[in-house]
Amino acid sequence: MDEDTLEFLKEHEEKIGSKILWKTYATFYGEINGNKREYGVFLYTDGINLYYEDFYRPPMLLGIPLRKRKSADYTKMEGLIPIEEIESITLVTQSSAIKSLRDCKDKSKKANPFDRALRKLFSRIETNRGRIYFMEIIEPKKFADMVFSYKKEINNGSIQGV
Repeated sequence: MDEDTLEFLKEHEEKIGSKILWKTYATFYGEINGNKREYGVFLYTDGINLYYEDFYRPPMLLGIPLRKRKSADYTKMEGLIPIEEIESITLVTQSSAIKSLRDCKDKSKKANPFDRALRKLFSRIETNRGRIYFMEIIEPKKFADMVFSYKKEINNGSIQGV
């Protein structure tokens, strides 16, 4: 990792008050009745919470920024999902996730083998509080395995809240 990346991670560890144990990137993020980001979200965890945040991306044409200043309509999004609240992570079709976000009601369709082979898939994350998130995660199986591994450690008392 380069120095800028290490500094970025160090700042985030200071912000959350603990070590980042796992990180990835979601190229799409959406929450029913909430935010939606089609250009990417940084995801990371300290083993207790799954943190997410986006970054401003100026409008571009052929990879060249069209504006130097931040757009007035951009609002930074950041938050967290307590891992112990995550009930399920399911692969669903992109089209059903987009429909769910548009209609503000879960209409997601679990991916079947055909979908897995030929369609774009999102991870559907549901919490025990009824919140539903959709993310396009680079390695969805590793992501789900990580979440449930930390959830098991929390339930066993191996990891305790900060």
